Order: sequence, then structure tokens, then C-alpha cells
Amino acid sequence: MGETEELTLNGMKWLEECRPEEYRAIKWLEDKSGVVLEAPGDAYRYSSRVSTFTGLPTVIGWVSHEVMWGRRWDAVKRAKDVDSIYVNASKDPVEKYRIRYIFVWGG
Repeated sequence: MGETEELTLNGMKWLEECRPEEYRAIKWLEDKSGVVLEAPGDAYRYSSRVSTFTGLPTVIGWVSHEVMWGRRWDAVKRAKDVDSIYVNASKDPVEKYRIRYIFVWGG
């Protein structure tokens, strides 16, 4: 809950109140199309929020869920590809997954 303690099932309300800059970035992406790159995360952590809130596809979301669904090698490979983009500025995975937007958040 945020400061208002308004009870709602709308996660965007929390995002708007508690992380307004991130909220505006995600709102900007809402009417866009294409694959968005965001850092992969684990289940029930504050991750994969861009694809969740916009509906845009991402390269990999919760790695642990992919592994549970039996996609072990593919999930590991995709997570490594994402890391290579963020860490090494590798362009090959950007082309491979046809990434149009790269989400970088320092806050």
C-alpha cells in the first residue's frame, strides 16, 4: 500500500503513488508495440513489471517459473542473452529477439 492506503486491486495505483517516475515510463510504453527488454527476475519479486503493466512481450520474465514449466535450457539461455545486452552491450541478442525498447532503471 502507498501513502493513501486506498484498497484496490489496481497495481498501477500503487506504482503511480510509490514509484511515480517508473509509472510515467511504463505509461509511455503503453501504446507502443514490440519487444521490450527488462532485467529478468524471480517469482514474487518486484520484477518483470514493464511487460506485466504494458502487455508488451519481453525476452524473459521470471526465470524460476520458466524452469518450473520445463523450459530449463531456454530460460537459462534467454537470461544469459539479457545479461549480455545489459553488461556487455551485445547487439546480437537485440537482433535475435527483435527488441525494440530497452528498459533501464536506476531507481
